[in-house]
Amino acid sequence: MFSIQDNFCGYVSIGDNTYVCTVVEHVVKLIPAYENIHDGYANLMRHISQYPEFIFGVDENNYSIALLRKDKFQHPLIFGTNVSFGTPLIVKSDGNMDGFYNLLPNGDWRNFDAITFSGGAINQIYNPKFAAMVSPTPEGTVEKYDDFDGAHTIRLKPFDEYTHSCSVEIDGEKADLIFSVSQDGKDGDYNVASLGNLISFVRLEFENPQEFDKIERYYNVVKSMLAIFAAQHNITFDVHLSQKDEDRGFQRTGLCKVYDNYEEYSERTHLQVLPLDYFGDYIPSLIEIICNNEANSLLAILPDDNKNLIHIEDIQNLCTALEVAYKQSEHKECKDELIGCLKKAIKKAIKDFSDGQPEIDINKQTTISSAFQYLDFTLKDKIIHLVPYYNVQLSLP
Repeated sequence: MFSIQDNFCGYVSIGDNTYVCTVVEHVVKLIPAYENIHDGYANLMRHISQYPEFIFGVDENNYSIALLRKDKFQHPLIFGTNVSFGTPLIVKSDGNMDGFYNLLPNGDWRNFDAITFSGGAINQIYNPKFAAMVSPTPEGTVEKYDDFDGAHTIRLKPFDEYTHSCSVEIDGEKADLIFSVSQDGKDGDYNVASLGNLISFVRLEFENPQEFDKIERYYNVVKSMLAIFAAQHNITFDVHLSQKDEDRGFQRTGLCKVYDNYEEYSERTHLQVLPLDYFGDYIPSLIEIICNNEANSLLAILPDDNKNLIHIEDIQNLCTALEVAYKQSEHKECKDELIGCLKKAIKKAIKDFSDGQPEIDINKQTTISSAFQYLDFTLKDKIIHLVPYYNVQLSLP
């Protein structure tokens, strides 16, 4: 499987002009590819606000590329004719010859029918070993073991036994979410000795073709879901795009390189995360919650490194969010009624005491009024009350 290098160069088109581009990590630098480069630079500056987020071109090996521009163009302060910007996402075509482009189901590599996230943290939350059959071992005594000739086979279960799917909706776009296991493709590389590995993947298959400007949104939604299962933000995985061919299924058309600011990635094993298959039936609801920004309070407390430290401010924010969730709950009326009865009983006791002790003004000479003004159930009790209505019930083996 090819990859997108950290550093490369090529050409891109912006408006009516062509530019030489160099990519170093996530920084893109553009230089007008004309004899009079000042004209190209001036034209870029004049129309800079009209240019789209994605800039298309080819790299030095003639692969098509797409560079996402979220930042403004930066230009040199003194005597320069180049501009630069930071890109969080690079897309590279899966082929660079006519055979690749002629076989594209949609005729244009700039759209996709499916986006796949594979390997990395996904292997942690859905162990690819689920797809492997347990190989038989020699039975009986040592004498019988001597008859074993050393032959060993690795077999996979039928696809349906480790593949799961559900229908989801992201910003009005309907899709099937699939999670399963596949090979990483290294068995076809004659330059390596590896026969390949099993990797787990999550794929969104859309009803309608999608444009490149949707990639970032789908990546963020799926990454948030995976971060919740992995219990960490600093996770990594591969991303590629596919188009649907009625005869050959999904054909890979592009590879994505997403830049993040993590210094290290999660090292959790599959025993330290929430298993994806246990929550399969609840994935559509989780996707909806993420899309509606209702999971932000949970995502805010997930650690960004392997130290797994949570700041006290994050705990306070989570407690506040749970307090709000309790107040908005439709199932709290019976508990609030009990608190109301308790307050009435306290007020009656204060009145009875005041009537028998006229020499003291309870309300003016004591803090009794403020002592129970904010009387309520503890946050712990409120959270426990919410559990039956918001918690996912599991039938663990």
